[in-house]
Amino acid sequence: MDSLPTGHVDFLGKARLVELGHNIALQSAWANAPVSFRTELASVGGNSLFFFVGNNAADPQSAVDGIHLRTNAVLMRRSGDVSNLKTSSALDIGAVCIPDLTLQRALSALTGKEKMATPLVRGMLRNADMVQMANLRCRYSDIISMVDAGRWGTAANSRALTDFAGDGIITGIVKLLDTGDLKIDHLAHRLQTASMRRIDQLIDEDSDCLIGLQELCEGARLSLRTIESIIRRRMGMTAHSYLQRRRLSRVRQALLTPREIRTVTSIAMDHGFTHLGRFSAFYRQMYGELPSETLRKATGRLISSPPHDKGCVSRTSSAESMKTS
Repeated sequence: MDSLPTGHVDFLGKARLVELGHNIALQSAWANAPVSFRTELASVGGNSLFFFVGNNAADPQSAVDGIHLRTNAVLMRRSGDVSNLKTSSALDIGAVCIPDLTLQRALSALTGKEKMATPLVRGMLRNADMVQMANLRCRYSDIISMVDAGRWGTAANSRALTDFAGDGIITGIVKLLDTGDLKIDHLAHRLQTASMRRIDQLIDEDSDCLIGLQELCEGARLSLRTIESIIRRRMGMTAHSYLQRRRLSRVRQALLTPREIRTVTSIAMDHGFTHLGRFSAFYRQMYGELPSETLRKATGRLISSPPHDKGCVSRTSSAESMKTS
């Protein structure tokens, strides 16, 4: 998961991955401020991933791949997809990952139907039954609360309990699929999703060369106007800002997991930040601490702050970046 804070405020975030019975997994992300992030369903085989709002106070601007999440909606994605999520306020986003065979078997057992009337493809469940939605959130929240309270480790040792929890979650999903109205993504939206995936692949593949806007356009075979439109819709920022924040995210990862003795200056310059004063200020605005503080915490040793760090924003913060489980 790659998190990109979007506001200049103290930022705190959490990401969780919880394994249940029946090869079902729960993923969740929470942030106390506006944030954009992308997450990949990196599982083997055919799996379905269902995103939904984790509480009843939906942020009207929160979206997954440009589709706004509503309190009565579940958005479906497939194994291997890289989804882009954004919020405009603090929000819980939950997700349930279910193997297709498990889902089909549960659908047959619970509804008596051999298959759904509409094939399970990327789409959004709209006008879902609110009672069923509330039941799914309740089951989901109970498990996440146990994780946050540190009690899930004990519970996970009980196969019967995890199987029971998994059964409850999959039952909730099947009931939603059986009673809701499944809307399929339009072709234009699917093409836009594929283009965003290609843009991210180009950025990932070119991590050593620091891809620019012209190279991005050439590699994606799209005009700058089209790329700007896609990134603004999916991530809520300009293409230039997205590239810059992706580079900043890589700097943070390098600072958090140093493989050798490095300085903030060398790491920043490796990622294309040549004006260290502006870099330090930007980093602190995004992550609530100086880059030298991040490196010091990661290495457990004192790092002399570059002179440029001293004149940066004086606001202090206890914020931390979103952690990957």
